[in-house]
Amino acid sequence: MKKNTFLVVIILLLIVLNSVLIVMLMRSAHHPKRHGGPRNEIIEKLGFNPEQIKLYDELIKEHRKQIGEHHQEMRALKNQLYEGLKDENEQSGQDSILAKIAQKQIQIEQTHLNHFLSIQKICSPAQIADFNELLSEIAQLFAPPPPPQKEGI
Repeated sequence: MKKNTFLVVIILLLIVLNSVLIVMLMRSAHHPKRHGGPRNEIIEKLGFNPEQIKLYDELIKEHRKQIGEHHQEMRALKNQLYEGLKDENEQSGQDSILAKIAQKQIQIEQTHLNHFLSIQKICSPAQIADFNELLSEIAQLFAPPPPPQKEGI
């Protein structure tokens, strides 16, 4: 009798572990893994040669610098906006700050656009079709990963 109980416990444990594994595999299928980030995907999709990769890395470095500066300015503007909530007299300037934030966001998007125009310029004529195809995936490629789903919410 003890031997049968032991086998039943082992079988139930294996069923539970297999069920957990299946659920984990199904969840990971919904969140495709990136292969080294957008940089590597773009290099792969466009078939960049070593010289183009070097140019692309320089573009990335400059782009990150520019975007970092824009984000720093954006944070300062947002801090200024929310600091104004402390003083009722300062709230009248909120529209002006909001307009500056909107203008900064336009500059950020223009910087992104210029970055992709620069990438296009380093493409060979044979790579332009792949670049144009890549453009339809750009927003998804650079989107942040979705937050993990919590059970019961």
